[in-house]
Amino acid sequence: MKKIETENYLEESNEYQEEIEKQLELSVAEVDMKELKKEILVLKGLIKQAERIKLYEVERKYQELEDTLFGMNGLLEQNEKIIIFTEAVDTLNYLEEKLSKRVSKIAKIIGGFSMDKRREQVELFRGDCQIMLATDAGGESINLQFCNQMINYDIPWNPNKLEQRMGRIHRIGQKNEVFVFNLVAKNTREGSVMAKLLDKMEQMRTDLGSDLVYDFIGEVLEDNYDSLSELMQKAIMERENLDEIIENMDKTLSNEHKKLIDLVREERLVDDEINLPSLKRQKDNWMIHRIPLRSYADFTTYILEKKRVRIAKSKDEKVFRIERLPKFIRDQIPELNDRQLESYRFTNSMETVTEDVPLINETHPLLNVGLQLMKQETEGYTWKHYKVSTNVPERLHIELYEITVVDGTGKKLESQMIHLGKRDNGEVITLDSNWIFYNQFDENDFEEESVGNKQCITEIMRKSIEIRDRIYSKREKQLNKMSTFLEKSFNQQYRETLKKLDKYQQENIDNRNSALINQMNAKLMDLDIKKEERLKLINQQKNVSLKPPKLVISLDVMPTGKCQRVLANDYYEAVSQYERAHGRLNVKQYNNLGLIDFSSERYNGEQRFIVLTNDPEFTFSENELEDLRDISGMVYIYVVENGEVKEVKNECISN
Repeated sequence: MKKIETENYLEESNEYQEEIEKQLELSVAEVDMKELKKEILVLKGLIKQAERIKLYEVERKYQELEDTLFGMNGLLEQNEKIIIFTEAVDTLNYLEEKLSKRVSKIAKIIGGFSMDKRREQVELFRGDCQIMLATDAGGESINLQFCNQMINYDIPWNPNKLEQRMGRIHRIGQKNEVFVFNLVAKNTREGSVMAKLLDKMEQMRTDLGSDLVYDFIGEVLEDNYDSLSELMQKAIMERENLDEIIENMDKTLSNEHKKLIDLVREERLVDDEINLPSLKRQKDNWMIHRIPLRSYADFTTYILEKKRVRIAKSKDEKVFRIERLPKFIRDQIPELNDRQLESYRFTNSMETVTEDVPLINETHPLLNVGLQLMKQETEGYTWKHYKVSTNVPERLHIELYEITVVDGTGKKLESQMIHLGKRDNGEVITLDSNWIFYNQFDENDFEEESVGNKQCITEIMRKSIEIRDRIYSKREKQLNKMSTFLEKSFNQQYRETLKKLDKYQQENIDNRNSALINQMNAKLMDLDIKKEERLKLINQQKNVSLKPPKLVISLDVMPTGKCQRVLANDYYEAVSQYERAHGRLNVKQYNNLGLIDFSSERYNGEQRFIVLTNDPEFTFSENELEDLRDISGMVYIYVVENGEVKEVKNECISN
């Protein structure tokens, strides 16, 4: 009989471990016939129970998987690619059988596959196949950076394996945020432990901004327990001590969490100082630059009416009602009750919001329906050059550009829409990105003209380079700190591993610790590989580059003669002099045609927002008052006369 060597089991590859497990399943030891007969009776009962469950019951975990994949907002419905990891080949085969009834193609990789077979399956997955199944052994030596969705159907009892699994998709070249779903039965004892462990790991990963926590946690658990499987065994066998086991594990990991946070703070990766005036300034600026709330409802009603949805409006056009929601809307918002299905109401104003009349904002599902419909209608459409009329102070040639900045891995770091306007005198000015929402346009007023030359190309290149340099400066500083942090983190793991290695070598009587010694040596080699890979990724992330600015649309905008606002660019010096004369400093000019033209501050940090007009009788419209609602107590009107400015109202506007 062939002897199965298991002494070095832990240090072997996943593939070899899988092979050993298969051999052990077929191995034979000395047999006690009486005990064997008892065991056979128990096994027969379990087999019958399993067969009954297989025939008549749906596994809860599999049901959750189906909901995640095929539900109303399931991953497959969103055209995502998903890799599903299992611990055992039998589980993988079970999932393949079940899922094959729902999808036509499934890629899979298991330990026994050759490299050619693995590459073949990866290419199948890269193509028109949305699901790949894999075991931990099968997950070795493959890169799936074109996929960013991972489901752990079985959770490995070694946190390091979680990190290895994520490494299949969270690699150099990954352009999207990675999402990981862990299926855990919380109502079981081992599930309670695992759920707590996963919550703790995610908290630490979020706080530290690094997947290295899985390595750290694996080390900590091995220091305090022989293995995670031993911890699970304690949870199952010592039934009365489950709460105590979870509490001890949580305490152990919390102590490690604190040590790692201290290490991060030491490298100044966490800013302890909270600058309240700066935070308030950021909040106010966000309110100024956000899209007007009313625009979400206006957009939604516009696109729904184009799809022949009948929408009734109140006299003040602030409350909207859809009688009997169409099926394509009901399918997108399954949480609606029967009353809402019969008559659904919504509003574009905070003043009319009630429990039954919600505000359409950026998170409302009805807006998402509208965005999807608009995407279908405009996909592949090429915008041209148009001539329009609206309330601008003078004639402008306007060009809208998309600027995109990426790093060396291809990940998009920032994407901005820049609006530039060329005046008749040749000056190119920057417009507020929301200027379109502050003006009224009639769809019939858009007159298509032949595409003109890019008249603002020099200015857009200058702005693009400024944006790239700003991102590079900020990113280089962060990544240099992260590089130092990783160096320290890996050095800490080196020291701990070398300490264990030295201990095992000193206690290596009759070579009893040879497996542990080999394991520590393998760990040191693994740390070298991981360190090199992580630092290489950081160096690639430092390479910040700019994609060519893309002209989205160009417009010749003609004034209607009704505009009471002016261009802020013409009055920076005049406003600065006026503010300094009245004890206010830090004058900031906002982009032209925005909600606000300037801001300034008193010595105590009190902020003032300034709107410029050429009409001494200027008053805000109802829509403008709604847009200014959150900062209304700080808004002042200044009038322009002969190149100078003065305050026309001593009191700031009120709600």
